[in-house]
Amino acid sequence: MELTLPLRTARARPLTVDDAAMLQALLMRCAAYFRGADGRAPGKHAAIERIADALGDAQVKLSGIFREDALVGFMELRLDEPRAHEATIVLLLIDPAERRKGLGREIVESLATSLAKSKLRAINLGVQDHERGAREFWMAQGFVEEGRDAGVTRLVRLLTQRK
Repeated sequence: MELTLPLRTARARPLTVDDAAMLQALLMRCAAYFRGADGRAPGKHAAIERIADALGDAQVKLSGIFREDALVGFMELRLDEPRAHEATIVLLLIDPAERRKGLGREIVESLATSLAKSKLRAINLGVQDHERGAREFWMAQGFVEEGRDAGVTRLVRLLTQRK
């Protein structure tokens, strides 16, 4: 499945190895997330490792979100996870300078529309307990709590099939 994310205020496209330096810079600008999640900033090869892993797995889709030529966002999506005909957002990062401007909401709505057209039934994700703002963001995007696992709240958004 090819993932398309038509956006009004930015441009989305799949990331390739050629984008590793830009992705690494974005990961570093979002280091606070990684420190909270993993206890440390991303390693110096985090971007190329993430891209290389995705290239070997057809179920993983990496999307870069660009304004002009600058990478301002990143999304990693896993298809048919945790169940067939569902998707899981593994990671959605927005450059700190671009937050609270509606870009995250726009990405989520575009993703939901695209996945519904592709006959997927739900989008899943997990939010760690320390991410209070993220949990509020996802709930405002129509996600509901599905359960909890060791410090992580599982959220799901059911998709309406469009004809």
